[in-house]
Amino acid sequence: MKLLTNAFKTNPYIIEPEWTVADTMVLYPTGTLETIKDIEFIRPLLSYQDIKWNIETDFFQYLEPDSLYKLRHDKCILIFDVSLEGFSFYEIPFAMCLHKLCGDYKIDHRKVFLLTANYKEIQNYNVYRILNKFNQSINIVQTMSIGLMTSDQNPVSLEESIALTKKNHIDKIMLQLSRRNRPHRVLANYYLSQTEFRHRALISQDVLTDEHIHHVMYEYRNSICQEDGLSIKDIIKWNKELPYVVDSSDFGINWASHKNKELYDKTIFSVVLETSQNDYGETKLFPSEKTYKAINARHPFIILGNKNINRFLRTIGFKTYEQYFDLDLIEDDIDPLGRYKKILSQLEYIMRDLSKRSIQARVDWKFMDRDVLEHNYQVLVSKKIIEKEAQLLHSTIYSYFNNNFKDYLSTANMSF
Repeated sequence: MKLLTNAFKTNPYIIEPEWTVADTMVLYPTGTLETIKDIEFIRPLLSYQDIKWNIETDFFQYLEPDSLYKLRHDKCILIFDVSLEGFSFYEIPFAMCLHKLCGDYKIDHRKVFLLTANYKEIQNYNVYRILNKFNQSINIVQTMSIGLMTSDQNPVSLEESIALTKKNHIDKIMLQLSRRNRPHRVLANYYLSQTEFRHRALISQDVLTDEHIHHVMYEYRNSICQEDGLSIKDIIKWNKELPYVVDSSDFGINWASHKNKELYDKTIFSVVLETSQNDYGETKLFPSEKTYKAINARHPFIILGNKNINRFLRTIGFKTYEQYFDLDLIEDDIDPLGRYKKILSQLEYIMRDLSKRSIQARVDWKFMDRDVLEHNYQVLVSKKIIEKEAQLLHSTIYSYFNNNFKDYLSTANMSF
């Protein structure tokens, strides 16, 4: 396929970079790519300017006339890239917006693709179509291309990973990273810091502003798990200890593509504090680069994020860490604070046990399920999932331009 450049006038909604992470998937050399090599594609990327999106947002008004003509009449498609994000439609209704724009600008819906990391987006969009009795459909690609930011360009062997842990691990057992002060992360770091094993953990936590503190307490008071009587005074007192710095003291920078490999080599397991814990009524399921970094580091982990996110990993080809953690004890139908408290009760037991062991015994514990650690690493670095996503994308494009279109992307089962 051929990228059509300069398709949009300058605007606050999208940009047109020369390359994005998703291009690895879009241009992946599948058996079908050669058959669609003459197809042009317009590939806008979500701009991160502080503007509000809604279903009425019209960024097609910035399409250059020639590009709009090509999209309507030629062998040309539009691929809107928000593959680094996992927004629910309650946050930003990208699919609904694109659907409406196709109608407004008389563009065949099937020539428009949305790339997203929200694995609930197809479900959301299909409900929207059914409720509105729409027959037309854009194409939605749920992709983990964000994981490519974290995978090794030069894969490391399992033996090398073990050797690095033996070399770097001394006394820190657990890793819990956080940059942006989101309430579920702050509460998780607060509760971990109050345990007897705080000195056994590497915790990343920025200083809290007054606004952060009040937001945290609001979320806490909405929780059904308030039995410990946490007060705003407790958080203010704790805030005087902050920041906790384990990598960079510049918390304002999003180090999404930085692997922090040395932190994983120093520690034995991690809790991944995902971007979001609010699933907006089961309309959002978003594993970000934070999850894939742990996979790339061959680090056993458990996730605090959207409901059912730990088990979800199985559906896209990964394995979960039952030999290390009891996932069945995490009740996904209770709120995130309750989930973290259940996670922490497990982790305290694990850290108490590991603290009594030698360094070699802790390293052995970290790599006790080599099959899972190696399987997940190989799935990530070998790009097996991206290859499958790319084949599905290319087959859908081929089918459209050969008059054999089916709604592949809305019904596909991407599991291995």
